[in-house]
Amino acid sequence: MRRPHKLAAFFCILVNLFILAGWAAGAQETKPKQAVGPASVWQPGAEAMDSIRGECADFTGQVFEECFIAAMATYGASVEAAAFARGSGNLAYVRNFQESGRVDIAYVEYPFRANENQGILLVNGFPQLIDVDNFNVLPRGELQKDPLYVHLVREFPNISVWPGDRSSDQDISAEALAGGGQRFILNYRLLDGCHACELLGQAKFAFRFDGLGNFTGTKLVGVESLVEETQVNRADDSHQQHLIVDEGEQFSVSLDSNPTTGYHWELAEPLDERVVRLIGDVYQGPETKLVGAGGKEVWTFRAVGTGEATIAMKYVRPWQKDVPPEKTAQFAVTVR
Repeated sequence: MRRPHKLAAFFCILVNLFILAGWAAGAQETKPKQAVGPASVWQPGAEAMDSIRGECADFTGQVFEECFIAAMATYGASVEAAAFARGSGNLAYVRNFQESGRVDIAYVEYPFRANENQGILLVNGFPQLIDVDNFNVLPRGELQKDPLYVHLVREFPNISVWPGDRSSDQDISAEALAGGGQRFILNYRLLDGCHACELLGQAKFAFRFDGLGNFTGTKLVGVESLVEETQVNRADDSHQQHLIVDEGEQFSVSLDSNPTTGYHWELAEPLDERVVRLIGDVYQGPETKLVGAGGKEVWTFRAVGTGEATIAMKYVRPWQKDVPPEKTAQFAVTVR
C-alpha cells in the first residue's frame, strides 16, 4: 500500500530536479554572452591609424567597415577587440578598460567622428552596454527643476548639455552601494549653445545598478555654475554648487588647499543637523613632489533627513581673527 506514495515522492523529486535545472539554465542565460574585458583593449599608435585610413580610403559603407576590422588585426588587435569594434555599430574600439565590480568601465575611441572622439561605456551589466552620452537616459526633467540650472537658463537661454572630458578616467567615479549595487558619477558640460561656445558650468549625473548588474536609472547629483564662480572670484574667490543626494547617503566635497600657507577650510556657519551632519575631513596631499605644492581637503557629510541645507565653508588662517577669508565655498544641498 505504500508503493504509490513512494512513486509519487519519486516523481516530485524528478519535477524539482527539472525545475532546478531550468532555473540554473535561466541564471546562466542572464550572464553577458560576450563580456568586455582587458582582452578587448586595442591601443594603436598614430602611425597605425594613418596607415589604416590610407588602406581603407577608397571604400565606403560595409566594405569600409570590413576593411577597418581586417586592418585592426594586422595592427595587433585581438579577436575580442575586433569583435567589439564590429558590434559597436560605429567602429568604436576600447582604448582602456577598468574593472569596477559587477559593472565595468570601457573607455572607447570613435576614430571617424568629427567631434567628441572619446567616450565612456558602462559594460557587462544589463543591458550589456550603456553609452553615458546617450542623453535619452539622462533625467532632463530633474535638471530643469534645479535652482542653479534655472538661474543659468535665465541668464543664458541657449545653454545646452554636452559630454564631459571623456579622454580621462578622472571624469568618472565608481562607488559601491548597499546590497552590492553600484553608482557611476559623470560630469557633463553646460555650454552656451554650441560645441565651441563658452563653458557655463557642469552637471553631475549618477548611473545606478543593482547588485545583479541591472541598470535602475540615472539621477541628477548636482549642478555647478562656473560663470557665477568666475564673477565672484574677482572679489573673494568664492565657489557655489548645488548638490542633490538621497536620504541616508554619505557624500563628500573636495576643496583646493595648501597647509604650507597656514590656511585651511572651516565651516563658516553651523550645519542644519536635521538634514546634514559632518562625518569628518581629511587632507589629500599633491601628486607632485614639488615643495610647497597644494592638495585638497575632502569633507564628508551624511544626509540624515529630507529637506534643504547649506554647507558654508571659509578658507582662513586660524590666528587671524578679524581678516576676511581668503576664499569661501557654499554648497546648497537638497536631500530627497
